[in-house]
Amino acid sequence: MSLADCESSTELAKGSTSLALITCMQLHIFGAVSEDNLLWSRHLEHFCERDFRQGELFNSVASEPVLGSPSRGGLPSSYAELSADGKSLKLYGHKNWVTGGAQLDHLLIRLRYEDEAVVIWLLQKEADPSALRWAHTWQHALSLRASESDDLFLEGVSVPIDNIIQQGKGSSKSPTWFTLLVAATYLGAAIAARDEVIRYALERVPTALGRPIATLPNIQRQLGALDVRLLAARSLLFEVASDWGMGISDEVLSQAHYVKVTAAKYVAIEAALNVTQDALKIAGGASIGPSHEALALERYFRDVRAGLMHPPSGDGALEHIGHHTTTQGLPL
Repeated sequence: MSLADCESSTELAKGSTSLALITCMQLHIFGAVSEDNLLWSRHLEHFCERDFRQGELFNSVASEPVLGSPSRGGLPSSYAELSADGKSLKLYGHKNWVTGGAQLDHLLIRLRYEDEAVVIWLLQKEADPSALRWAHTWQHALSLRASESDDLFLEGVSVPIDNIIQQGKGSSKSPTWFTLLVAATYLGAAIAARDEVIRYALERVPTALGRPIATLPNIQRQLGALDVRLLAARSLLFEVASDWGMGISDEVLSQAHYVKVTAAKYVAIEAALNVTQDALKIAGGASIGPSHEALALERYFRDVRAGLMHPPSGDGALEHIGHHTTTQGLPL
């Protein structure tokens, strides 16, 4: 993880939060593999690296309607079974929140196999199209509608048996790449909302006022409050990303630093939530008008709400920080 990765995600999200999140999912997979030294089979590692460099899309496929996010533990109900010839696996199950949806070229499917949680490499989405069914459930979602985070049904999808990437629980290291990139994504959307409402305030000239509303002290105070929140959140996030990028080899120091990663993510999401909401207030009715007339503020407001759903979040994040502070100490 480097500062440049966070900066790039922030900039990309200013244009499209959905596209930035799809990119975030891809980067965190390959970043975690390189950083944690996960053991992928040699031919799969070469295959993945080649297609990654060619711009093909990857994502992990782990969440399920009953299981929810696998981050809290638990085995999936989706499963793999050995085919009759013993040369391939058949995959069955229902996955949801698959960011990128049918646009993905390669998927890492998390299933049960021989009583263990297994990540299986599905070579291509076209590998067995008759048994791979997408349900387009995301068009009317609250957030990230362009992310196509649809449901996937595995109806006996055939996968070569040697396409098992990882067996067991996987890496025990903290998901630093995911946490920081997610934080950068939603922070970028909030910065875009800030830019949008400033443009509106500079251009909006009510007849009774005769000058832009940006000249009003009340509007200036509100815009100033947005900047203070965003400057603080961005400074913390980029500082933590920069520190991590310098390399933390000691496991104890690594765990302590992840507490700061959690804090940076929490602060970024809270800032994004507040800034996008206050931007709506500043713009007033123009922010909620018909879709062909409305500002983009409404989209940014909706998109950043999804930041609440990515772990570590909310009270869980604060409890993680407080627990480490009271048991290990957290130098500030």
